[in-house]
Amino acid sequence: MIRVIALSLSIFITSCKSTEKLTIQSPTNLPDSVLFRTETESFNKQWNIALRDGRIWIKSRTGTPPWELLGTTGRPEGKHLVRFGIPDSIVAISLDGIHITALSSTGHFYRGVNMTEKHSKDRVEWEDKWGGIGAKGSGLSTVFSTNRGWSVSDCHPFGIKNYTDSRGTTHSVGFGTAHLYRLSENGRRVHYNDWWLPEDWSLQFDTPDTGTVEALNISVSGSTIFIVSAKGKLYTRLYDFDISGSNTLLTYSLTESKKGSIRALPAPQWKEEPPVKGEISSTITIFQTGAGNSERTLRVEGVQNEKTGYFEKMIDDTHWTFYATNQPLLCSLIVPTTETDSSITYSYSGVFIVDKKDTIPAKLANYSSFSSTGTLFVGADSFPFYSVFTMIHTSRSYDFWERGESAPIRASSKVASSFYGVDIHEELVLVGTASKDSISLRQIPSSQWNIAPSNRKGNHFELHLTHSTN
Repeated sequence: MIRVIALSLSIFITSCKSTEKLTIQSPTNLPDSVLFRTETESFNKQWNIALRDGRIWIKSRTGTPPWELLGTTGRPEGKHLVRFGIPDSIVAISLDGIHITALSSTGHFYRGVNMTEKHSKDRVEWEDKWGGIGAKGSGLSTVFSTNRGWSVSDCHPFGIKNYTDSRGTTHSVGFGTAHLYRLSENGRRVHYNDWWLPEDWSLQFDTPDTGTVEALNISVSGSTIFIVSAKGKLYTRLYDFDISGSNTLLTYSLTESKKGSIRALPAPQWKEEPPVKGEISSTITIFQTGAGNSERTLRVEGVQNEKTGYFEKMIDDTHWTFYATNQPLLCSLIVPTTETDSSITYSYSGVFIVDKKDTIPAKLANYSSFSSTGTLFVGADSFPFYSVFTMIHTSRSYDFWERGESAPIRASSKVASSFYGVDIHEELVLVGTASKDSISLRQIPSSQWNIAPSNRKGNHFELHLTHSTN
């Protein structure tokens, strides 16, 4: 057992196994309050946190209390650390809502809850298990570089409460959704994970313009992603496992949405935020302020009229307000790149089969699996094609697509109400597998629970395609 005794500006930790005392000097470089969510400082409604010398410090955002160690050691601790044990040092932190996440010097993620309670500094419950039902898996590691940033996101029923889908229908967040989001090494995709999903980084989606935009940094709150690009542009998007269409326990539709039941596809798309009147750095922050999509505040470090500070607005506002701090910038100002990049899309050709007898030439053009978009050609007709990767139960590589591995998807196209003589209510819903080499789909069977409204299901259509250079 470890006993903590506060004494003046020092903290002495005494172990029952030894009479030797370890003195931890209180850091002298802790701020009065935290303005930005970075890898070393963050905040929620109740608390500021800061990482110094591998330990986490905490301070209330109200009044003038002192900074204190989080818990007894300033590191993840407790009986639930059964995968990696107590870390020697923490190198990065993130906080949103009730959730705090810490990254150890050995590249392991630790997750904690109860960060909204009055006594959170003493009651954070840490775990290092990750993956599968009940989060009983082997734990989550970085796998690839975190140099472009990562962020925890909490969509909690006591905070966010609900979200509005792309057709304006409001849905409850249920018991809540908490994810980790991070940028790929080239900044052109966002990878994410929930600790009840397999412990990997295979779930991902493109940055704006089918991955054309190179993101420098990311901040996330309440399932709303905020990125800054190498060109100095700012983008936001509401997106998580439930909103995307990936959760096979929920029902989605391109054409129909009802409150609390059927959720709209496609998911909300990227939105370019208005430019600021000044210069900006790559230090960005988003934080939740209440229920629903619009209750998010955006904050960007920058300079206006030679004064340092930050630009801020609510997510739906059309202009930014500058607040001067006259403090040194955390990051250098962005010099916008002039490079142009083309997105990576795929084309496929093959056949569309109706009732296992009529075979019609088919083609899928400009398909981006991680932007979920393409154009489906069946005979002389064309339709917008939307697809998402669906739930899996075992881990896979974060670069499974580039490796040519197949994965389960569901796809939808908005078509005529009566399609080749079959009444499918204007929506063709297909399920199957896809890889960069081939796609094989069939109409969603009546026996498959959820995913789509029952009047879209059947056994009439198949789509078989192979990668084409055309």
